[in-house]
Amino acid sequence: MSSSNVKAKILIMEEDPNLLDILRALFRSLEHRVKSASDNESLASSLQTDSPDILVCSYTTWQFLEKTPELRQILPPTIVTAAYAELEQARAALSDGVSAVLPKPVRTQSAIEAIEAILPTLQNKRKKNTVPAPVSESAEEPEINVHFQGIIGEHQAMQELYDTIVKVADTDLTVLVRGESGVGKELVAKAIHLESSRRDKPFVAINCSAMPENLLESELFGHVKGAFTGALKAKDGLFKTADGGTIFLDEIGSIPISMQLSLLRILQDKTVRPVGSTQFFQVDVRVIAATNENLEERIKNGLFREDLFFRLNSFPIRVPSLRERTDDIPELARFFLKRASEEHNRKFTFTQEAMEMLQRYPWPGNIRELQNVVQRSVTVAPPDSNIIDAKQLGLPEVHDDTENQPAATQSMTKESFMTLKAYLKLCERDYLRKAYEFCGQDKEAAAKLLGISIGTLYRKLDE
Repeated sequence: MSSSNVKAKILIMEEDPNLLDILRALFRSLEHRVKSASDNESLASSLQTDSPDILVCSYTTWQFLEKTPELRQILPPTIVTAAYAELEQARAALSDGVSAVLPKPVRTQSAIEAIEAILPTLQNKRKKNTVPAPVSESAEEPEINVHFQGIIGEHQAMQELYDTIVKVADTDLTVLVRGESGVGKELVAKAIHLESSRRDKPFVAINCSAMPENLLESELFGHVKGAFTGALKAKDGLFKTADGGTIFLDEIGSIPISMQLSLLRILQDKTVRPVGSTQFFQVDVRVIAATNENLEERIKNGLFREDLFFRLNSFPIRVPSLRERTDDIPELARFFLKRASEEHNRKFTFTQEAMEMLQRYPWPGNIRELQNVVQRSVTVAPPDSNIIDAKQLGLPEVHDDTENQPAATQSMTKESFMTLKAYLKLCERDYLRKAYEFCGQDKEAAAKLLGISIGTLYRKLDE
């Protein structure tokens, strides 16, 4: 792999907004992952938590870094931009750890060459870090890569998702995260927040389907004293709580149409009116919404406002299902098993047969279902064994080797097949009933195990 194919995580700290925009666009056009810091505090935070491969900063910022020993120790290769009056001093820093100095106004070609000069070192470092360890009976499990402090997966679809998160984070666009239930839409919303300039402000999340209509309005927008029975004192809504930060509205499709105009007003005017009040209050909140529903269909049925949809859909992001990235299942399963091992103070491992079963199963409940299956398998594991086998997973067998089932495939006709949606629903119903029986027909315990509301469990069990 040539150095030009190496993609780097580049952190930029530049006071000149025009130069910042130019460098950010330039490096992203070369498919690098780019993040910018707005002040010394956010720069320090990014250096400590994001581990950038390359830092591009002004000479003023370099002077700050020179006086901060704890940051100097973790600095990646650094490129310094300098005005004409700073050039002589900036070039002296070349002997003090700076990789390159770019005179202002910065030439595009000079910036590209400075980055290209660092990439071979980065490439060699990555090769060194990925040399496989010798296989032995006591070999450790492969290291699990966690992106944005919560997302796991190296599939190409996930790499594209990571790039999208970084690109939209630097904007204030309203984001609509779409994907099946259990794919990790809230983790994506958190990642966008953590990558944005709002990272030090609140991140507030609410599941809009988990609350009755009369309470949801008060929860989101707040209320004044006496606005309704039981409103004994005024209450700030979640939009006010999230002021300066990000609010995540999960299951946005379930918001009653009577409330949708209020939400539209917030998106358009950044104003919110508490229940029972005649006053509007200004709020500075970024909205990220999520849904697993077909909002276009709800618009046709008169259940969702089209103008609200267009506002929410300013920047749509689709999170792939687990079926679309089965290569990520082993890493996700090991991650959940490691967490469960720590909770039980034991060190569990999967058998090869168990791991193969995990990869064959279609996962209608996606990552949430995988997490629950791993947790359950650890709970039912014998006290004298730390091995998780296929039987303990409690999953229905799914065969993908057609050569082993010639009679079955030969006897099947077109009419034997069902739609994928119908098949997944069948798997879901079977899995729900297994959880229900496992919990001794305790619906509340089953709902908790499955990570769904008890109302959702009642509805699905009756379908």
